[in-house]
Amino acid sequence: MGLGDRLPFELARRIVPRLPGPMQRFSKSTSWEAATDASLGYDKIKINPSQPVTSLGPLSGDQLGVVAAFGSALVHLGIAHRSVRVVDFGGAEGRHAHLVAAAFPRARFEWTVVELSDVVESMKDFENPGLSFTDDLDQSLKASPDIVFASGALNYVPEPLDLLNKMLDRSRVTVLSRIPLWPISEHQVAVQRPQRRPIEISYPTWFFSEAKLISHLEPRTEILLDFLCHNDRAFFAGHYGIYRGLVLTSRSFGESIPRE
Repeated sequence: MGLGDRLPFELARRIVPRLPGPMQRFSKSTSWEAATDASLGYDKIKINPSQPVTSLGPLSGDQLGVVAAFGSALVHLGIAHRSVRVVDFGGAEGRHAHLVAAAFPRARFEWTVVELSDVVESMKDFENPGLSFTDDLDQSLKASPDIVFASGALNYVPEPLDLLNKMLDRSRVTVLSRIPLWPISEHQVAVQRPQRRPIEISYPTWFFSEAKLISHLEPRTEILLDFLCHNDRAFFAGHYGIYRGLVLTSRSFGESIPRE
């Protein structure tokens, strides 16, 4: 968590842009390959199982956004009281599975987390009938999940639009959370430095042009919900802003996929 994340937004918006370059979390890069070469990686980050969420208070701003997003998705799908198939891309130890299950206790979730192979291996002992782990996204999408969910993940892959298209093609609803939709003319790559002590960590990330991403989505999707992720902020390309979330469904959803 950076300095700006600990300050009220209006104060952080004035202070963070004035910090010297070495103190900034993000620096612009010319390409994904260049950003990768300039990054130290994040293999030293350890993912540990979190305590299951059993109640809904108090929740962070990002958690509230996820609950609202899944509520919107479930209402749209009309399946709030039956089994719901979820594929969670980049879902770490399945923390959101516990949160969403606690928020919607009358639904039964079949939650599949798609993660890196070493994460999947470390989480095998924590699988249960409603929570499983895999490193094979294509295989997990073959069952045509009701919801594909990606929180803080879409901007950390080399080809995010290809991944997004795949999600939209194979799911009934796609829920994106913690994505940087920025007032820039083109999608841009940056190096993110979330931690300097005790071990420095850095990796490539995308900042999406809001206008271009929305234009990419418009021909094929309807935005059911556009929400703020208040716990994720950044200063990049001259703008200090809050990350966003989107709940998306195909415009032809009612015609192409029957409701159950």
